[in-house]
This record gives sequence, C-alpha cells and structure tokens, in this order.
Amino acid sequence: MNKFNVKKTLLLLFFTAISSNALQADTIIGVNNGCHYGVWRDWAFCPVNAYAIGIRTKIEGRQHGGDDTSLNAVTLLCQSVDLSRPAQEMPRKSWEGPWGGWGDWGVLPGAITGFQLLAEPPQGGNGDDTGANDIRIFDANGNSVVPANGNAFPFGGWGSLASCPPGEVVVGINVQAESPGGSDVDDTAINNVQMLCRDAAQPIVEGFIPALDHGSPIRLLHGAYPQPTPIFRPSGWPHGGGHHGRP
Repeated sequence: MNKFNVKKTLLLLFFTAISSNALQADTIIGVNNGCHYGVWRDWAFCPVNAYAIGIRTKIEGRQHGGDDTSLNAVTLLCQSVDLSRPAQEMPRKSWEGPWGGWGDWGVLPGAITGFQLLAEPPQGGNGDDTGANDIRIFDANGNSVVPANGNAFPFGGWGSLASCPPGEVVVGINVQAESPGGSDVDDTAINNVQMLCRDAAQPIVEGFIPALDHGSPIRLLHGAYPQPTPIFRPSGWPHGGGHHGRP
C-alpha cells in the first residue's frame, strides 16, 4: 500500500470514528414538578470516561419571615471507569446561587440512573416562592439517597422519578435558575433540574454533548425539553418574605 492510500485509509477511519460518536443517542431526563422561573444554565459534566455516583447540595435554611430560596446549587460526584482511581467532584457546576451552605455527599453503590425533585409550585399573590428544594438520586438497583444538608426543609412535594433508559447512566447536569433580583424581588434560586444520560460503556467527554451541539439523535424523557421557555419576574415583583405564614 503506497503512502497516499495509507493516509486515505487513516483519514477514513478517523472520520468514521467521529461520525460514529456524533450519532450516539444521548438522553436528557427531567421531572414533572419543576418550576420555571429563571433560565437554563450551562451543562456541567463528569470528567472524561467517568459517570456520576453521588450528589451534594447547597441549600439556604429557613429565613423565618425572610425570603426563602432553598436549593442554590447541585454538584455531582464522579467515578472513573478505571475503578482504581478515586471518585472526584465534577470540574464545575451548572450554576451556583449566593445563599445557603453545602451539605454532605449522598453516594450510591452504583451509577446514578434517575432522580426526583422536591419542589413547591408557584404560591401566587404575595406568597413566598422557593422553586426546587431538594433532590433524591437512584441507581439501577433501586437504591436511593437524599444528600444530608442541615438547611433542608420540606416545602412542596416529590415529583415522579425521572430515569435513564436501561444501560445508560448519568454523566451531566443542568439547572434552571433565577438570578438574584434584589431586595424587592421574591428570589427562588434553582427551580428545575435536568440530567444527561449516556451509554455506560461510552462515558461522555467533558464539555461535549453530541446531542445538543452536533445534531446527533436525542431522546427527551419525563418532562425534559431542550429549550424551555423561561419566566422572568420584573423588578418590583412582590417580595415573598414571610407571606407564607412560615415561622
């Protein structure tokens, strides 16, 4: 085989590999009870060749008459497919609000394959909206955990379980969040969560979603959608502090 044919063969193999990767069908999963204030932020991923096994939350405790925001950030604990390597926190977060404190890691025996969201529907009028309040993760064997956070409070209810298709695991996360609005706005911080599932045998490369960035197939399950319509609340929206009658 001459040099030209060798080069041609190598290029063909390269572009075949790129095409094969781009045609993978990722799955975005979402819940049926998320709130819709704010905008969807950036996707955050586990490192190369790793999948999520745990979760940690940043939550603001009850303000006892002040403005409650509850869930302010979520991060994932990622395990490399090389099990000799220790698990590590994902390199960056989708978004982080300014209120509250971080709790402990909630870790599963296996990879995360689904989640539920504890969320409170819009309260209307002068009610104090909080949006999303907590999260529970599941693995394929039905094990579940809610990460311990001493600031957590049980406003709202748990939605339905959003699950990856069989053989897929969670490798990324995105949140819909409302930026701080000032003293005259009822802040809510995180309102909704989506997770990205991928074939367990082909963990995602950090910072790359073929399904979203390169036109490859995508499945949307359990209320997930690629570009939901955000709801913005203008300055002067009634401040919700204490209008719930929360002590």
